[in-house]
Amino acid sequence: MAESSIGWTTDGTGDGTLTGYTMAQFLNWIQLLVMDDNDEDEYGVVYGYANGLAVTATGTNHLQVDTGGAFVIGLPYWNTAAVDLTVTTPVVDTTGWRVVLRADWTAQTVRATVIESADGTAAIPALTQTEAVTWDIPLAQGTITVGNAITIASDDRKYIQGTARWDATTVGRNRMADGWFVAATVLAKFAENSFTTANLRWLIPANNITNAALLDVVLDGAFQNDAATRALFADAIWSLAKIANGTACSVVGRSANSAGVYADMAAGTNGHVLRRSGNVVGFGTIGADSLAASIDAQPIAFNADSVDGWHAAGLVAGSVIVGAIVLWSGPLGGSDGHRPVWWGVANEAWHLCNGEMVGSEQTPDLPPYYGLYYIMKIA
Repeated sequence: MAESSIGWTTDGTGDGTLTGYTMAQFLNWIQLLVMDDNDEDEYGVVYGYANGLAVTATGTNHLQVDTGGAFVIGLPYWNTAAVDLTVTTPVVDTTGWRVVLRADWTAQTVRATVIESADGTAAIPALTQTEAVTWDIPLAQGTITVGNAITIASDDRKYIQGTARWDATTVGRNRMADGWFVAATVLAKFAENSFTTANLRWLIPANNITNAALLDVVLDGAFQNDAATRALFADAIWSLAKIANGTACSVVGRSANSAGVYADMAAGTNGHVLRRSGNVVGFGTIGADSLAASIDAQPIAFNADSVDGWHAAGLVAGSVIVGAIVLWSGPLGGSDGHRPVWWGVANEAWHLCNGEMVGSEQTPDLPPYYGLYYIMKIA
């Protein structure tokens, strides 16, 4: 029949048959109460009951299953005293073993049992799971050597999950007491790296974390001066606007002749240049040690020639030079026919002559056929 129920008086009325309830009906009843479909295969240990059926090695080729309880495919099992199990010592080589709770329909028992691989086979033996015949749920697994050294490779207990579901309603939420999760326990419930960027964003509603809240969760000292911290930030992540404002007319650098923090280096005077002087970088004038001894300054229009502090232009402007003997090849003209003509224009500031009186000055008489003239600046 498609529908049935259990718990009625077995008087032949309805589902209360005269023959009573079958084992299958009883197991279905238990499974409805405490197990879902996923629990049937390997799950079944009851968490927190007694010592949870923990398995330990107690000596040479001996194991012990502690007190606890479980449901094996719906069959209730409990153990009130530790159970000792003996593992056969292999002759050939290291051999694998497994401790299980085994439901045996022939013996009509559930018992802690050790099953072993063939002598010399280190692989762990498989579970037997044939309903209504033999059904195993795992507790632990490991190996034993020919010298009787037992190793527990893993704790295989899988705790029963139950069938209860707390709905996302006021009633469901009220089942969880305030303060249920504390920092020390809630973090232990999440596997390492269980949160990806995508699901973390999904868990936290938009605008739920402010800058202040985000900074509050970053532990003091979380960012260190090391490669791991620097790797958190992409190259070129900061724009210029995110850098602190600089001082006027300055560049960022380090003036001292040592490693250290950068600072602004300001140019306080027009015409000063950035140079290194006295092992300090800063703005100032260029000294003699900044120029090579053999520098050719003419191609870059650098006026480096001087006489007693006078530059060439100043020598003329300051009347230091008032006349000189020059070799001239070119036309003369101007106001008195003795002015040098350059690119068609007579320069009235200069007078080329040979033996003439210029103002109160007598110029030397030079042979004109050699192209020699005495050139005099006219004030």
